[in-house]
This record gives sequence, structure tokens and C-alpha cells, in this order.
Amino acid sequence: NIVDSNSHNMTHLDSCYKFFENADVVIDLAATADQYADWTEIYQNNFLATRNAFEASRMAGVKKFIFASSCSVYGAQDSVLNEESKTNPLSLYARTKIASERVLHDLSDEGFKPIFLRFGTVFGFSGRTRFDLVANLLTAHAFYNKRMTVFGKDQIRPFVHVDDAARSVVC
Repeated sequence: NIVDSNSHNMTHLDSCYKFFENADVVIDLAATADQYADWTEIYQNNFLATRNAFEASRMAGVKKFIFASSCSVYGAQDSVLNEESKTNPLSLYARTKIASERVLHDLSDEGFKPIFLRFGTVFGFSGRTRFDLVANLLTAHAFYNKRMTVFGKDQIRPFVHVDDAARSVVC
């Protein structure tokens, strides 16, 4: 039973519940990036809808709730990080991701706990490939222009291929 939460209004708890009635697992992958929306839309899509999906999942008897968070909750740091590392969200997107993690943690109990996956920047081919993401943009430049230009030699960013991200969700 797969539900595309982007096609439904998940910002109202009562409209969420019916989508999860027969589900064993809910995987919350939906989010809006900073460059595509204003503060209200990002808050509603990245925080409010996630909280409602979690609450509705619990009410519907869902067994597992997997939340696709982001490594952007760490901000810019110079060391190898893990789930115990200090967070330092710099963007509104990152702040809504860490706020969602915190509220889901606070709403959880022994019978229903979320699983957080802090993905790096996901890249790879899809039916709707985004060319504003650096790995896809560089690949497109290499293919069409036969060269890639990298700006900011000191920038680092963790990447994960969409296949690997999907495998981690399945695990």
C-alpha cells in the first residue's frame, strides 16, 4: 500500500489518518527545499505535515515510521559526524528537518518510535531528474559541454546515490 503524500493535504491530521489505515510502514520522504518556496510552505510541508503523518500513523496502528531527514542538520563541520554529533542547521530546510526530528522524538513512546535517516545529497537518474543538484548538474555539463566547472575548491558535500538511499530505507 503506497501513498504519495505529495498528492494529498498532509497538513491536517484528520485528512492524514485514512491514508495510513492499512499500512504497516510509513516512509516520510516529502520535503520542500528553500529555493522553491516561502517560509510558510516550507514549515507546512517539512514540519507540520511530518508531525501529522507521524501522529496519524500511530493512530492507524502503523508498525514503523521512517523519516528522511538530512545531513544538512549538521551544518558546515570539519570532522566525521555520527548521530551523536552536535547539530548546527544553517538553512530553513535544515531547521525544519531537525525540528521534525525533535518533535517526533518527543511524541514517540516505547510502542512507536521513528527511525531517522540523515541522508547526504541524493543524486541519480529519475523520471524527473533535478538539474539544480550539484552532482546531476555536473554530469549534465560533462555530457553536453564536455567539461565541468567547480566553484569553491574548499566546499565539501556528502553525496549518496538514490539506489543506496533506497536500499537503506528498505533495510
